[in-house]
Amino acid sequence: LAQAVAALGDQHIGERINIFLARLCFRGIYFPMLTKSSWLRVIFENRRTILRLFKEGLFRSIRRRHSATQDFLEVASADGSSEANA
Repeated sequence: LAQAVAALGDQHIGERINIFLARLCFRGIYFPMLTKSSWLRVIFENRRTILRLFKEGLFRSIRRRHSATQDFLEVASADGSSEANA
């Protein structure tokens, strides 16, 4: 699973998460995992990939939120300076 996600390194984070979850579910179909412990084992085996995707998604979200805040502050300061000149 990790190799499939790594091969899609240039794709958007949402697409990589989607592929990871799809492969995880198909693995459950091909190799029936009927107990919680079998699912936990698979999740534990793929913990690095899960954490990598989680971190990347979190950092992109924070970066996007920070960028939106900066844009808002720039617009607000531009509006304030034009009102001061009037």
